[in-house]
Amino acid sequence: MTQAARTAVRGLAGQASHAGLVLSRLLDSHEDGGEDQGKCKQKLVRDAAQASKNAKGLYSRAYERWVNETSGHAVGRFQTKGRLAVGLGNESPLEVGLTLHHTYGVPIVPGSAIKGVTRHYAAEVLGPRSPELQAVIATLFGSTDDCGHIGFEDAWIDPDSLTPPNSGLLPDVLTPHHPDYYTGSDPERKPTEFDSPNPVSFTSVAGIFFFAVKCDVQDETGTKWAQFALRLVERALADWGVGGKTRSGYGRFSRLDR
Repeated sequence: MTQAARTAVRGLAGQASHAGLVLSRLLDSHEDGGEDQGKCKQKLVRDAAQASKNAKGLYSRAYERWVNETSGHAVGRFQTKGRLAVGLGNESPLEVGLTLHHTYGVPIVPGSAIKGVTRHYAAEVLGPRSPELQAVIATLFGSTDDCGHIGFEDAWIDPDSLTPPNSGLLPDVLTPHHPDYYTGSDPERKPTEFDSPNPVSFTSVAGIFFFAVKCDVQDETGTKWAQFALRLVERALADWGVGGKTRSGYGRFSRLDR
């Protein structure tokens, strides 16, 4: 029954318009694994990219509505400098996950990730410089005595960035060279140059994203706080990046509307 269902939907992958559905349900199966299974995973990545592209019509209307609803926010458009990989630890048949919008299946950067990296950057880079900055960080992000006064929205990808091959969902690969050593499956195994690499296909993202932050105080002072927070986001994304594999250069952004 399972294989019959797989056979029935196998030809629908190119028509799908939700990349999350493709990634979670439309991987073809080869019991012998090996090269055939690797090709199936590569095809799944391509099908997911096509699904994200197919969603552009509907998603464009949702994106326009969202941009209009952020009129009271400090907003900015940010371009990935290379690739973005958010949600690598999410469940996925590719072994490497990806964060997508639940409704539209397009890439997003969660507000929690943006807040986390910005707060860490502010605390580590700016906080040590003066006690006054420590107080500013507490005001923005919260403390044990008071909640933070800045809200960090999910960053939505620009609809025009859903079109491969230069943006949107893109095929990528991890190549662990010492899997036994890193997983601890063989405690006696040492990382040597004799180990065979193990390529793992996954999806990463490139394109322009719309970022928005908002202060819970709706006046001129609140607007200034929100603009300051957005500048912190800009610095954190440029210097540290967001998501996974930042040590390899992933997750960096540059702001376009300066």
